[in-house]
Amino acid sequence: MTEMSIQYETHQQLRDVLETAVYRLKEAYQIKTDVVPQLVEELSQALFNAGTQSQNVSESQNHYRYLEPKPYKKTKQLGIKGRNMTVWNLVATMRTEEFSIKETAEGFRLPAEVVIEALDYYYKNRSMIETENEQIGRELGLIKD
Repeated sequence: MTEMSIQYETHQQLRDVLETAVYRLKEAYQIKTDVVPQLVEELSQALFNAGTQSQNVSESQNHYRYLEPKPYKKTKQLGIKGRNMTVWNLVATMRTEEFSIKETAEGFRLPAEVVIEALDYYYKNRSMIETENEQIGRELGLIKD
């Protein structure tokens, strides 16, 4: 997996980069509503505050601050520390309820940084998570071949 490095010095520079990326995603996934301004503001503020511009850690390590393995769940994906919840549980709720980062954080009583980190992990490991979900669906008889 390739790592994209975003260079910025000010909150406005980060905001501009994110706005471009989010509009591209909106077009690519044909999203009808205009959530871009709110999403960009939430993401840029949280990322800037977290100081993520200096984090360059190997993907092979669990470098996540708020995520941890959940071996008792028989899953490869990480889960939220201190919660009986995988990343997919959080992301699926966000998608189905059409929650923003802020709404998700409030709904689960989590800091916004946890939600952002979970989304980062999800998008970096989307293929693995979706394959795992399909396998579980087949085992439960929810997906027919």
